[in-house]
Amino acid sequence: MPGFLGDKQNNIVHHLANMKEECKIINIGLKDKQYFDPDTLENAQAKNFSPCKLCTSN
Repeated sequence: MPGFLGDKQNNIVHHLANMKEECKIINIGLKDKQYFDPDTLENAQAKNFSPCKLCTSN
């Protein structure tokens, strides 16, 4: 299972293991989903995705 999912609509990356209901990941359309290889937050940020404040904060 992937650890991070990016939303291409707003360039926000979510941590799937920590997702909150408020993240509304279920509303991300199939064409707007971005997965990362390697599957790391650092890689997502290198691709100009900002971390979700709800599910990627430590």
